[in-house]
Amino acid sequence: MSTESLPSTDNVIADLIAQFQADCELRGMASADDYVRCAREFASFVSERGRDVLNIHKDDLKAFLVKMKEKKLKQRTIDRKLVCLSTFYTFLIDEEHLTSNPILPFRRRYLKNIDTKNDGEIRQIISVSDASRLVNSILDTRDRAIVVLLLKTGLRRSELARLDIADINLEKGELRLKPTGKRSNRQLFIDEEAIRV
Repeated sequence: MSTESLPSTDNVIADLIAQFQADCELRGMASADDYVRCAREFASFVSERGRDVLNIHKDDLKAFLVKMKEKKLKQRTIDRKLVCLSTFYTFLIDEEHLTSNPILPFRRRYLKNIDTKNDGEIRQIISVSDASRLVNSILDTRDRAIVVLLLKTGLRRSELARLDIADINLEKGELRLKPTGKRSNRQLFIDEEAIRV
């Protein structure tokens, strides 16, 4: 087989990114364009370094991080780009092009404290007894229902804000969420305590 009939590395990578875009759209991801744009940006960056996205080294990720910091991007923007890249690499694993995601350990090491407002404190999960004290301290019925729903279901605040009365079936103990790109499961269940509240 002649080398002329083999596709170039650039064409292979462009094809992978096109497949990634189709996958994002098939999954109904609201910000699919951002994910694809980030994958293209990173592919171009590593190409300039003589590599491709299937054969990167942690030095490539470090250099990409340095480049983002030199652009004075906010920490949350940097993390968002790395989340997009992690999604791209998860896609490459799912499609059997790679066996591991290089972004995950990199994010753990270099972006430990994304929220700089907490002065380095580690977030802790609220204990059951503390949650119970919190709920019992709330006098307003509506506020108590909000807190119980958040605690019992793991709803995001934006999901809670978009709930309509028609989305809640107290007889079956079900909540039906509005479609979003972040959640694939739109049906949640609530227990008897939440129904009473």
